[in-house]
Amino acid sequence: MGVGFAAVLAAVFAAAATGLSGAVAVLERRSAPVPSLTLASALACIALLALAGTSLMQLGRPQLIFAAFSNPASSIFKLGVAWIVARGACAAYLAAIHRAAYESTCRKLALIASAAAALVLMAHASNYVMPWRAAWNTWSIVLPFFGYAALIGVATMGLVGAVHGYALDRRVSLAAGGFAVFGLALYLVIVGGNDAVEPTASRVLTGDLATWFWGLTVGAGVVLPWGLTLLARQSRVALTAALFAALVGCAGWQIVVLRLGSAAWSFFAR
Repeated sequence: MGVGFAAVLAAVFAAAATGLSGAVAVLERRSAPVPSLTLASALACIALLALAGTSLMQLGRPQLIFAAFSNPASSIFKLGVAWIVARGACAAYLAAIHRAAYESTCRKLALIASAAAALVLMAHASNYVMPWRAAWNTWSIVLPFFGYAALIGVATMGLVGAVHGYALDRRVSLAAGGFAVFGLALYLVIVGGNDAVEPTASRVLTGDLATWFWGLTVGAGVVLPWGLTLLARQSRVALTAALFAALVGCAGWQIVVLRLGSAAWSFFAR
């Protein structure tokens, strides 16, 4: 497995864990049925475990792993700490609902797991904030990852509602989709000012990355899940498709980010 492919999987798993954990925290406050909460939280735990595996694959040699975790200032160290908290809170939440703990306890654990998962996603995305790279020199590059996590969370909430006979609130779907669009647009506006120095926005919108961006990142990743959660709020099939489409969109965005980090030119023209 290449480092690039591992990075794409890591982004998908981090966004999935964040979206699922956030959905559980919201559904817990709405007193959703325990089986649905258990399944969503268990899937978040699995996503966190998969994230750990793909993150370690990116580091490769054991020496690099130990070096990264011995430096508290590194994003890998922060990712590891956030992962431990998120995984622990997720496991504690599952144990609490299995033992029928107090509702207030379950809600607190779900909220802690959600916040820690968001920090995990932040730590992953912050790996791509580098001031010396024109395409990676802004923190706005982090926002689209959270946009996809929001769409994943909304699709999860809608799916739980469809299973138990109630529809997803349109305002929630509108907010999630709007945030995803805002994150992508803000990044492109900010990096657009650097196009004279190093093409970035132009590569994404009309250049070599346009197919990835419009096809996966926007079309499959935002338009499709946003439309499905708005128009098919009680269809289990449509909402499941929306969930997977958001995952595909996150993968597409990670591919775009990785390709933006590599030079778009070569020394020797053919």
